[in-house]
Amino acid sequence: MESSDSVTNADQIGKLIKYGTPLQALKGIFYDYFKETSIHGFKYVGEQKRSALERIIWLGAVIVSISTCSYLIYNIWDQRNHNPVLVASDGRLTPVWEIPFPMVTICPQIKIHNKTLNLTKEPTYLTEDEYQQYFLEFGFQTLCSIHGFDYNGKYSNEFIPNASKYIKLMSNVAPTFEEIMSGCFWKDKINCKDLFDPVLTEDGICFSFNLIKSENYQSELNNFDNNDRKIDWDLEHGYNEEALYFLEAFPFHAVGAGITESFVLNPTDKIEDEDNKCRTYSQDFKLIVQTPGEVPQVKKNFINIPFDQDILLSIKAQIMKTSEGLRHYTPERRQCYYQNERYLRYYTKYTQASCELECLANQTLAKCGCVKFSMPRALSHPICGWKKSSCADQVANNFVSWKFMAKTKGFGESACTGNCLPTCFDIKYKAEIELQTPRDGGTNTLFRLTSLTIKFEEDVVNGLIRTELYSITDFIANCGGLLGLFMGVSILSLVELVYFFTVRLLLNLKARRQIQDVKQCWEKK
Repeated sequence: MESSDSVTNADQIGKLIKYGTPLQALKGIFYDYFKETSIHGFKYVGEQKRSALERIIWLGAVIVSISTCSYLIYNIWDQRNHNPVLVASDGRLTPVWEIPFPMVTICPQIKIHNKTLNLTKEPTYLTEDEYQQYFLEFGFQTLCSIHGFDYNGKYSNEFIPNASKYIKLMSNVAPTFEEIMSGCFWKDKINCKDLFDPVLTEDGICFSFNLIKSENYQSELNNFDNNDRKIDWDLEHGYNEEALYFLEAFPFHAVGAGITESFVLNPTDKIEDEDNKCRTYSQDFKLIVQTPGEVPQVKKNFINIPFDQDILLSIKAQIMKTSEGLRHYTPERRQCYYQNERYLRYYTKYTQASCELECLANQTLAKCGCVKFSMPRALSHPICGWKKSSCADQVANNFVSWKFMAKTKGFGESACTGNCLPTCFDIKYKAEIELQTPRDGGTNTLFRLTSLTIKFEEDVVNGLIRTELYSITDFIANCGGLLGLFMGVSILSLVELVYFFTVRLLLNLKARRQIQDVKQCWEKK
């Protein structure tokens, strides 16, 4: 009985040594952890039989490894946090029948019938009342200023308050669509007026094929019957499944490349309407090729198409997609908007060009008290007359600088442009003149005519895709690789670390209290 008691007492005394004071308990945990851990190098630091020099060497090696590993992991985290998007080639080739044919906008350079208002002639042929009507009331100087010509400063005005009346007058005095288009062909459709819609641009009234009407500020031009088409496509989701195989789906789409699926149009003009007073250079017409749903902005990207030519225009398309993995990021981090994330006042569908144009209109209104006739506006907003045109031009010229400041420094007079990010899904069309030859048939003294054929160059379209630079799986894999390379750490190593300094430490402290109770009992005996 005494022998058994002595063994028990010896065990308890050993525990008293291991679980003495709380500091001793913590020190014991460190020794146990360094002895048992699977992390490389730690056991050599904690071994009591090692000399001080060996411990210092291994401690330095451990510190260097931890520091290097932490620095590299921080780099990965910083890239994932601030530059999470990687743009790469999409592995899938998209057939052209899955995307719409581009929107084609033509802008005639003759804006006013000479029989209505011949600016080439001397001004004496107009009476004072006619001048008042055309220039002062309706701002025809503003129309002529599209081409940079100040016809008569005497009748300059600051504002054109009746915007609707002004735009309707512009439409009435301009050549009609039938006068600028002698014919066109799209599949089995030969009635051009059924294919085109009028649109108001900074270059005056133009006409667009495959136009998706998203503006609510150009009701004055809705005198065609083409604006009630059902829209079967959008940038983010493409064509709906039912419409994809339906040739009448809108916007129209081709089923392949080449001449058989081309769009042919024959723009024309009357030589008698050419006006060198208001139009001092090319009397041809401008062509803009872009994505349906975008706002035609002539000055940004146009092709000058001469008359009396046969022209073949080839279209290359490029698609930009965004992976679903980026949807949970903020638009600022992924640098694009999904369609349901950004809304505009004057447009039903968001595009970067529409956003910037709306922002420019707001800036022009704030600075000049008016907007240009081609800008989105409320019905109460006046149009800038000739005297205010220089103010509007200055705002437009400064707009690029304001955008730069907004994007790089986060401020600027046009800080709203910092919110005009690209759409997450987009299509860009690039047009190139493949063939251009003079037309046969001699010189016509009454009309000039061009035959323009527009086609896709290839049956398939290359695409790009925005993806996560590091997904959660990639991030964990990269961090795990670095931890394993520099320290031999695994997930169980981390569990082991937590275990020793939580569960095991608490159990040791509990055992210490029990030993203290036993010790007190011994002392009482």
